[in-house]
Amino acid sequence: MYDVAIAVDAPTNVIWAYGAKWPGKHVDKGAMLLAFSDTKDTRNVGSTSSYVVILGTIVASMATASLALRFSFSKAHHLFETTTDLSVGEGILVLLYLTGLVLVLALLPFYEANIVAFDRQVSLASGHLGLFHLSLLIVPVSHVGWWLNLAQSRLLKFHKALSVVFLLCGGLHLAFSIKAYGAGIVWYRDPFGSQRVVPLFGFVALGCFLCVGVVAIPIIRLNLYELFLAIHRVLFVAGIVLVYLHSRTIQIALICPLVIYGIGGIFVRLPPFFKTYTVTTAITTSHTTMLTLPLTKHTQRWVTQYRLCSHAYVNVPAISATAWHPFTVMITPARDGIAFCIKSVKPHSFTHKVHVLSHLHDHLNVKLAGPYGQPTVDLTKYQQVVLVGGGIGVTPLLGAINFLDSHAHVKMHLCWVTMMFPLPHFVTAEFYVSLAISEGQIETDRGDVVRYSPGRPTADAILQRFQNIPRTVVLACGPEGMIVDAQREAYDRGFDFQKVVFAF
Repeated sequence: MYDVAIAVDAPTNVIWAYGAKWPGKHVDKGAMLLAFSDTKDTRNVGSTSSYVVILGTIVASMATASLALRFSFSKAHHLFETTTDLSVGEGILVLLYLTGLVLVLALLPFYEANIVAFDRQVSLASGHLGLFHLSLLIVPVSHVGWWLNLAQSRLLKFHKALSVVFLLCGGLHLAFSIKAYGAGIVWYRDPFGSQRVVPLFGFVALGCFLCVGVVAIPIIRLNLYELFLAIHRVLFVAGIVLVYLHSRTIQIALICPLVIYGIGGIFVRLPPFFKTYTVTTAITTSHTTMLTLPLTKHTQRWVTQYRLCSHAYVNVPAISATAWHPFTVMITPARDGIAFCIKSVKPHSFTHKVHVLSHLHDHLNVKLAGPYGQPTVDLTKYQQVVLVGGGIGVTPLLGAINFLDSHAHVKMHLCWVTMMFPLPHFVTAEFYVSLAISEGQIETDRGDVVRYSPGRPTADAILQRFQNIPRTVVLACGPEGMIVDAQREAYDRGFDFQKVVFAF
């Protein structure tokens, strides 16, 4: 045992060791540089500041979403550049996020470099920032999204961005923890420090989240969607449990987002597993299938409360008990049910199997989760609605046509690169054949003549004819390049804009 003199004006090197029994050898030992001062009160790392800020940010975001986002998109182009994808309400959410971020950094107990090593300070800061982003990214995917008044695809935009920042903070936290304490710290299973941190749990949790991030890469997610969804759900829950055990601060900070996520799981995610519907099948083309859910007592509210741009997850037990895929929800022309138009994209895929089953059966049993999402514009309040669609992207546009059938004051113009005929009398249409070199026409089975133009439509040519119509909105769904062009031209002309994307 040694006596160490304590100086109030300089850090003191304290040597420590402990054993589990007496007599016996030391179980662990080490040294720590401590600063004792009679003039300065250093804050404990385990203060409640971080999770109070997290809770406040979430509550403020929910309050903002329930108010500002209801008037969110119509004036966005006056506040942002034309290439932006943020509505006014979303911009407010971003400001709240940045405010919370600054507060977390400001409330962290940074010490002078000669008292606490720089590596430990970076480890501390990155850990708290990672916790802040983890807490926020849980909320958009809780499926308790009605208060956001946003389409699910727009909620996922925030989820993806927060996830990337969270993984970067987690990697930084791991790297500087190893640099500060040594590589063996990641396998340490005993709690230590004021927060009783268990490094092993945090290390394994980060591994789970990294695996989730890898399968979310677009090339993997879009080609192996079922694998992505299974790994995403299982490892995300496993990572949450492990990171919850990592630190006492995390346990308190995650209470609010986990309660929201749990409510969504119990009341939104679980019920679809126990309800089966019977849909009628119809082969519309060599590659597309129409699944129609007739109007019943249970599904009547889906028709009466139909929301444009919404989607539902469809499960076909005859194909897989675990595969759930998102498809656009359409309302039928007679408003007597909802329908899903499904295109077979490649052999042996889920959509191809649905197409094959529809050839064999007139009816299929399905399970439905949803519908989720809603538009940020009210099409019934406009004088002119311009629909720009590409390929199967016309599906939500057809839903808009059927929905607006009872609103005679709304004039609609559809620009589509493929063909559907006949169309309602209140819809004007133009068709394009991408491989044609000149204008032409074809005759349908009904004897009607349909004219088409060569090439692909340009947003400028489509929208310039509506320049003098005051209340005009553009609704687009299709290839990314087409949507970007339509959005830019709509904003340049002062039109409101809504895009529909389902690239989950």
